[in-house]
Amino acid sequence: MFTLISGGETVVVSSGSTADGDTVLAGGTLELLSGATLGAVTFSSGSTLEVASGYVLSGGTLATGEIVQAGPGGSAVGQSISATQTLAVLSGGTAKAVTLQSGGTLTVQAGGSALSLTVASGAVASVTSGGYWSSTVVSSAGQDVVLAGGVVTSTIISN
Repeated sequence: MFTLISGGETVVVSSGSTADGDTVLAGGTLELLSGATLGAVTFSSGSTLEVASGYVLSGGTLATGEIVQAGPGGSAVGQSISATQTLAVLSGGTAKAVTLQSGGTLTVQAGGSALSLTVASGAVASVTSGGYWSSTVVSSAGQDVVLAGGVVTSTIISN
């Protein structure tokens, strides 16, 4: 079934259901829960894909300007975040083995965690108060921003 998700709208896909043939416009959100299936969905710049409640988003190619959110109980694993793309790790969410390319942005919010990150030249990764990241490699000219109360361990700054 085709669904057009407009700005301000959120469509939740739960266990046993499939998102396929849908289009998510700027400001719209497609949320995937445990047991849901992600098919061929078109994401416009400024649209959001949120994973939560046991859903694991593994690999895949993100659209230009797409925002991915790892929400409570959700995980983003193995993503490559390029220019204009954003990965936000919300409270209870996890990101693992993520590579930030030049122009890509990662934010780890309070209660979120990110593990085994690579921050390339020109990319920006930030952790806010209450957020956590570990085992991160920051390349020359890559930026890691740690705000008061954020926790960063096992980080390597390479040339």
